[in-house]
Amino acid sequence: MQENHLYRSVKKRDLPLFLAEQEWRTNHRYSGKNIMKKVMKYISMSWPITFKQITNSVRAYEKQFLLTK
Repeated sequence: MQENHLYRSVKKRDLPLFLAEQEWRTNHRYSGKNIMKKVMKYISMSWPITFKQITNSVRAYEKQFLLTK
């Protein structure tokens, strides 16, 4: 049985660059178009919120936000 290895020809000298690229791809997998898809998903699952509800929630956590500065 033949196995298909996508990265079977990475040479020793290229390995640090290859690993750096994989790390970058992993760390940025939710940026760009992917993050917008995720945001759209959560927005479509949410319900409308009133200005009063936003104001109340901001006031409830205002002290915590001010303490982190």
